Parts: sequence; C-alpha cells; structure tokens
Amino acid sequence: MRRGFWNFLSGTVAFACEGGRQDRFLAQCAAAGIAFAHMRASPAGFCAEVPARSYARLRRFARKNRCRLRVRERYGLCFTAWFLRGRWGLVAGLVAAALALCAFPGLIWSVEFYRFTPDEQTEMRRELYALGLCEGTLVTPQELARASASLVSESEDYSWISLNFARGRLVVEKNDWEGPPSLARREVTDLVAISDGIVRYMDVRGGYYLVQANQSVREGQRLVTGANDENGEGRVAYMRSEGEVYAEVEKTYEYTQPLSFEAPLYASGARTYKSLLIFGRRIPLYAKERREAGDERTVTKEPAQLFGFSLPVTIETVTVRPRQTRTVTLTQQAAVDTARMRILERVRRDFGPFRLLAQEESIEQTDGELTLTLRLTFLANIAKSVPFGGLT
Repeated sequence: MRRGFWNFLSGTVAFACEGGRQDRFLAQCAAAGIAFAHMRASPAGFCAEVPARSYARLRRFARKNRCRLRVRERYGLCFTAWFLRGRWGLVAGLVAAALALCAFPGLIWSVEFYRFTPDEQTEMRRELYALGLCEGTLVTPQELARASASLVSESEDYSWISLNFARGRLVVEKNDWEGPPSLARREVTDLVAISDGIVRYMDVRGGYYLVQANQSVREGQRLVTGANDENGEGRVAYMRSEGEVYAEVEKTYEYTQPLSFEAPLYASGARTYKSLLIFGRRIPLYAKERREAGDERTVTKEPAQLFGFSLPVTIETVTVRPRQTRTVTLTQQAAVDTARMRILERVRRDFGPFRLLAQEESIEQTDGELTLTLRLTFLANIAKSVPFGGLT
C-alpha cells in the first residue's frame, strides 16, 4: 500500500476480491464512479485499493454479484481514530502530557547519563535521589548548579559533574578523577613498618631499599626511603616511595563474647508501600505508610515508563520490615566461631588482605561470657607511606 500524508488524511483500504461475477462487479463500480488503484490479478480474482469513503458502497455491489471481499490492510486517520474510540484514557494522557510540557517547562521527564558505566549510573541515581532530583521534579537552573557543586565536592571519583536540562531531559555528564596533581605525585615519601615481623618478599616500585628479605624489622622502622646519596658527594636523588613489603607477623588477639545477649531480629510480615512522586509531591497509591518503633525502613526509587516511553513520574517503594528485640543464647562452639570471626575482621582492618599461616587458641569461659585468645601467624603487607624523614 502506498503511504503518504494525503493518503493518511483521506484513508485507504486494500482488499482482495474472490469468486462471483467479477466482470459485472467491476462494471457496476465503474458506473458508480468508484476508482480502483494498484489493481493486480490474484489466483482467485484480483487485489486493489480504494478510498476509505468508497469501501462501504463497494461491499453493496459485491453482495449483488456474489463476490467475496477480504480486507488486507486499512490505513488512515479515520482508522486510527476508530482505534482510540472509547479509550479516553489514552487521549487524556496525550492531552495532559502536552499541557504539562507547556505549563511546566522545568519538569524533569527523563534522566540520561553520558559516559557512565551501569554501576556508576546506579550510584549516581542514588545520589540524585538524595538531592531530590528525579523524574516528576520541578527544577530551576540555580538548583541544578547547587546540586552539581554538591556532587563534585562529595565525590572522590569524579573531577567534574555537569547537570544539563533542556526540554524535559536532564543529562548528567562527568569527568573521571585522574589522580592527584603532578606535584603531589612527585612528593618524597618513605615506607615504614606498621608492625614487627620478618620480611619475606618486597614489591617496591619506587624508592631505595633499607631492608632485605628474611630480615627482622620492628614497628615504625623505615623499610624504603625516598632519598639516597650513593657516592657520598651530596648529590641526593629523591623520589616517591611506592610498593608493598610482605612480612611474616606474629600477634596475639583476645575477644570476649557474651553467651546471652539482646539483639533486634527481623519478624515476619514485611509491608510494602508505593507512592508517586510528581510535581514535587508524594501521592500514596493505595495505603499510607505505617511504621512502629524499631522497624527497618528501606526506600527505593525508579523512573516510571509506559511502553518504553519515559513519564515525568518517579515510583517510590517503601519496604517496612518489623524487628523485635529477642534474647539470643549461643552455644560454646557458636561463641568461639563468633569471637574468631571478630578477631579476623580486626586483622583485616589493620593489615588489609592477609594469608593465615598458623594459629593457636585458648578458651576461657566464665558465667555468661567466653574469652577467646588467638595467637596468629600470618603474611601481610606491613608497609605504610609517610612523609620523607630525612637522610640517615
């Protein structure tokens, strides 16, 4: 079927005619002034197109000559309007959208991200929600400028963030942080030990070694220095000390775990509440939020879409999980496992990733509590960067 603007306004019907006295049918249509277009033969008759206004008359002649008409395609404004007949919600939605665009030029319809990874986009959406920027929000250039400055000041990953708003679309752009300025990178530093240990191996990318493998070191001792006078002639070479020094460390830790304690535990019966955020207002969908003291409240937001089209609405979902304080009683083995986990978490917090080589434990239990003493031997990075301390 030939399509075009005028054909869409007037409407066109493509049909197939089969059986009957087709010669008389064509003669009567010609006498009535019905014009056929794109007429071609088919195995059982012929196919053609006629204006939509003539198709009803066409059917009358077909019945007289026992011809069977089969509609192949309808095209035009009249058929589109017939599809919308009785579906006033679609029409009202289109009218409301047009009015919203005209009446609220500062309304955010969609938020788009430029050069963001999926994880970065999720995190940035969370920060925008915290600033009150989402679909369905009315914004001004001053608010966007303040929000952009706030995002840059609180971010450690981006050196520049821009919020550009035009025609209902908020575009978020960023530049990644490329590290400290060149002067900071050339700062002279040393590496010192954060614990006693025996050095096993080193991975140093800058600086001058002061220790070697299988050498014992003490806490606070310099391991790598950022300056060196090799010939003793006063020609000192400076650089930034960087790298890791892995040592075998032996430490003793102690943790006391109560055998019985009060803890807030989740109870059954989580409740979910949904609201629409539009024009800066929150509209509950079916019930108002009900929360008691101690309940945990989780809020998630997502943009509303209809058939892939963005709407100026944000759907807010609030999940309320009731919690009750209950008395928890641990067995001896559970208390030992909990204390061991706490001790290993402390080692990881102090040294970062480590490899456990050996451990010796002793348990002391009194009324209502258990004390676990662990003597650990592990391999970890003991190097810490500090400002240059001068030549030795």
